[in-house]
Amino acid sequence: MSKLVVSGGTVRLEGDVTFETVASLFRSFTPHVCEASTDAFIVDFADVKVVNSAALALMIEMSKLALKHQKKTHFKNLPSKLVSLAQVCGVDKMFVV
Repeated sequence: MSKLVVSGGTVRLEGDVTFETVASLFRSFTPHVCEASTDAFIVDFADVKVVNSAALALMIEMSKLALKHQKKTHFKNLPSKLVSLAQVCGVDKMFVV
């Protein structure tokens, strides 16, 4: 089971961030970006158990949506597997960690 918990400008992901869960997580994130008065979001992966390349796609889509609404995203507590994947794909410089 996965979920997204928003508290102010902090978005906490919990559980697995995989092909099976990213669509639901992104749908949960979208209204918060559109309606938020904050100018930046911190997306915290501390409680994430399993990731695959879909987690990287989610990060990219979250960043794109935030930019569309003149907001920034910052990511913290990224699993080492996800950091390595971003480096291999050449997108690690896209993210503020």
